Amino acid sequence: MDTILITGVNGFIGRHLAFDRLKRGLRVVGLDVQSEPSIPLSDYLPLTLPSKNLRSQIAKWQPQVCLHCAGPASVANSMEDPDRDFLGSAASTSNLLDGLRRQAPDCRLVYLSSAAVYGNPVTLPIDEETRVEPISPYGFHKAMCEALCVEYHRVFGLRTAEVRIFSAYGVGMLRQVIADLSRKLLSADDGKAIELHGTGNETRDFIQVSDIVGGIDAVLARGKFQGEVYNLASGDSSTIGRVVGVLRRRLSPLREVSFTGNSRTGDPLYWSAKIDKLRALGFAPKVSLEDGLNQYAEWIKNSI
Repeated sequence: MDTILITGVNGFIGRHLAFDRLKRGLRVVGLDVQSEPSIPLSDYLPLTLPSKNLRSQIAKWQPQVCLHCAGPASVANSMEDPDRDFLGSAASTSNLLDGLRRQAPDCRLVYLSSAAVYGNPVTLPIDEETRVEPISPYGFHKAMCEALCVEYHRVFGLRTAEVRIFSAYGVGMLRQVIADLSRKLLSADDGKAIELHGTGNETRDFIQVSDIVGGIDAVLARGKFQGEVYNLASGDSSTIGRVVGVLRRRLSPLREVSFTGNSRTGDPLYWSAKIDKLRALGFAPKVSLEDGLNQYAEWIKNSI
């Protein structure tokens, strides 16, 4: 039976990947900075990365696949504490790659990167050849992690691939714009208008978490694992205003929502992804934005 190592297994995407693998009857082992796993794994190691304890665990587990989901997930937090973001992202990724090189050199690693590496691209849609120009510490550190994955492939022969995830969302997500807006719409102060950053015309390429799982499956099934990178998105660009409209109708149709007109430092203005490279591996998004948001709205109503 294959052993799958998932880092950040208690995180939003890590949990979904772990549940999916467990349902398939695979052996899932996990790493996270939390003390207790939220799902019934085959084995689990709580640790603060980077840590030398990791090597002995990798030697024990001998994973065939590593899904590297760990790392900070907030642009705003990276602006406030870039050193912490670096340690949790680039430093811990280096630690993991070296552990795999030494103890499980045949393991295939998929690194979950971010579209934040692109910053504010000059032309749209964004393909994998678009110049990497991050505008936040979070984006810079994701780009560093990608470079480390390429380094460990080219220098040491480790089999790596990177997926640049655009705007992820779905059941279980408790952060980022969709979650923040939903909580505000459901807050007790029903008479108060909600004010959001930006203009509402900013665009994102939202991708529901089950489609993220499907994209990673396509890479595992047909990827080259030569340090290559894939955009992981829906290929359907949407304005923030469109998202606001769908959630407002489902959660609080009488609530007024306005925009400040000013974007936060570090936030990109416009994203639209080209996903031909991943489509060539057999990937096809299945969840429309409206269906995904309606599903999320139903979940969060029962979770707050």
